[in-house]
Amino acid sequence: KAERFTQGLAEKALLEKEIRELVAHRKQLQETLDSERAIISILKTTSKEKAMSSMKKFIKTWQNKLLVVTLNSWIGYTDKVRKKKQSTILFLKRWRKINLYKIFVRWMEFKNEEKKARYILRKYAIRLKLSACARVLNSWSDFVGRRKRVRNVCR
Repeated sequence: KAERFTQGLAEKALLEKEIRELVAHRKQLQETLDSERAIISILKTTSKEKAMSSMKKFIKTWQNKLLVVTLNSWIGYTDKVRKKKQSTILFLKRWRKINLYKIFVRWMEFKNEEKKARYILRKYAIRLKLSACARVLNSWSDFVGRRKRVRNVCR
């Protein structure tokens, strides 16, 4: 048990030593980073005009990028619309060559003729009804006229 205890202490001492070395190395890296940041800030503050011009260039670049992105998206949209239109036209051209189209056209012609025939029949039926009404009205007026004449003759 004593050996295990001493081994544990030795391992703990080694780990603590490695931790101290890593902490020291981290502090050194942090100091280097801080010094580099200080140099960069000095360079930035010494040339405000350069900073302003670089910022303007940066802004122009982003504006141009946004314009380019917008233009590209518009071009993509118009390409999609054009491709859809072309595919629709191609479909219709192919469909016209098929017998199915010819059958569809004949069916449409038949339906149109049927519609015209119904319209003519409806018109003729209305005429017949009106002529029958006219005959009834004429016969009634003839009857009334005869009755008046007979009444006048009787008096």
